[in-house]
Amino acid sequence: MAAKCLMCGAIVAQGFLCTKCDQPRKRRATAAAVIDDFPKAPLALPSEATSPAITSLANVLVAAGAAAIVFGGDRSLKFVTDEVRRLFAAPQADLSSLANVERMASIKIGELSAPATWTLPVRNLIATLVPLSGGAGGAVLVFRASETAADDTTLRSRPPRVGDLLRTVADRFTPFSELKGIRLQVDSPDLDERFRARDELADALGALIDNSLHYVPPGGQVVAGCRMMDHKGKPLLLFFVMDNGPLVPEHMRQVIFESGFVWNPALRERTGRGLSKVREFATRHGGSVWTEAKSGKACTFFLRVRPDSTR
Repeated sequence: MAAKCLMCGAIVAQGFLCTKCDQPRKRRATAAAVIDDFPKAPLALPSEATSPAITSLANVLVAAGAAAIVFGGDRSLKFVTDEVRRLFAAPQADLSSLANVERMASIKIGELSAPATWTLPVRNLIATLVPLSGGAGGAVLVFRASETAADDTTLRSRPPRVGDLLRTVADRFTPFSELKGIRLQVDSPDLDERFRARDELADALGALIDNSLHYVPPGGQVVAGCRMMDHKGKPLLLFFVMDNGPLVPEHMRQVIFESGFVWNPALRERTGRGLSKVREFATRHGGSVWTEAKSGKACTFFLRVRPDSTR
C-alpha cells in the first residue's frame, strides 16, 4: 500500500522518503564507502526501549538531514535530530518530554494515531505528525518550510507590521497557555511600523513570553504588548511582557540578561529563562532590555528597538 513521504508528503511506494528527499542519505551512503563516516545508529536513541522499526526510521531521518522528532507508542520521545535544534536555534533546549516539544513548537499534539498538520507562520514552517505503521507504534513529527511562503518573494521582502508579528508570536504559545490555564493577551494599537529582522524579533519576543509562561502559576495572566514612543525626535518601538508571576529579585535584575548567566530551574526565586539572547538581539539593533516591578504585583520585561523607518 502506498504511503506518503515523511518530509514532503509525496506518495512513495515503499520506505519512508521519496526519491528527492532521500538524495542526501544516498549521497552520504556513497561517501561512507570511502570515508566510513555514515552513522550506523543514532547515538541519542535509547536502544533498550526502542523497536527495530523506530531505530531504522531514526537512522533514515538523520542521514536525510531531516528536522524530525520520533515518538514511541507510549508518547515517550525516542529521538530528536540535530536539525530540529538548529531550526529553532535551541541547542540547549530540553526536549526530553512531549510537553517540552509542544512548548518549543507552540503546538498541541493529540492522539499519535491521528495525522495532523500545523502552520508556524513566524518561521514559515509546517509541522506534520505522521503515525507509524507496520507495528512500530508511535509517530514522527517533521518540520519543513512552507512552499507557499518560500515562493512568495513579495511577502518575504515586506516584513509584517510589528503588531501583527507580536500577535503571531503569541498565537504560537496559545496551546501551551490554554493547557496550563493561563490567560495570554496581546495589547497593541494598530501600528504601521515594521522591522526587517522579523525572525530575530520574533525569537526575542518568544523568549520573553516563554519566560512568563514558565513562572506564572495556573490561572495566572500574561500580557504582551507594543507601543510607539518618541526618543530624541525619532520613533522608538517599545515591547513589553507583563505577568502576575513571582518578581525578579532586585539583585538579579541585571545579571539574568548577561551571556554568562546560567538559568537554574531548581532555584525557588525567579531567575529568567533564555534572556541573554534577548539582550544580544537588542544590542545588535541599538536597543535595550530590562525588567521592572514598580507596583510590586506584576513583573514586566521591556524590549526597546528602533523601527525600520529610523534605520
